Amino acid sequence: MADRALIASTGLMAGFTLAVTFVASPLVDISTKKRDTWSRLYENGAKMAVPLALTTAISGGMLYYKTPNPRILAATIIGAFPIPFTVLAMSPTNKAIENSSNNDPKVDGLVNKWNQLHNVRTLVSVVSFGLAVYALV
Repeated sequence: MADRALIASTGLMAGFTLAVTFVASPLVDISTKKRDTWSRLYENGAKMAVPLALTTAISGGMLYYKTPNPRILAATIIGAFPIPFTVLAMSPTNKAIENSSNNDPKVDGLVNKWNQLHNVRTLVSVVSFGLAVYALV
């Protein structure tokens, strides 16, 4: 069961982050209300991303405990990485966007910075999924 949960959570996270990168973020970029559009994306995204990363951490931890495979450990650590990365590396940008307005001239640069930081989450999510599949299939 933990193996299926690990593959499902890493796969869903990879798909979700790719969708944000290639679908949602470009819509924020062309929005006339970037701050509001980004805020809605962020609030809704957190509802999905946090449970997926936690599921990865828990299922991967359980699976590694039973089968100490280094690929499972790597998939688990990399798959859980978006949580501390968001808190530590992205929080200043998130707060700056939240404290801005749609008319703030800094919003464009802040949203661009957020997109670049989010690309890191996308990359690690895809890598985590690949490692989980490689380790378990």
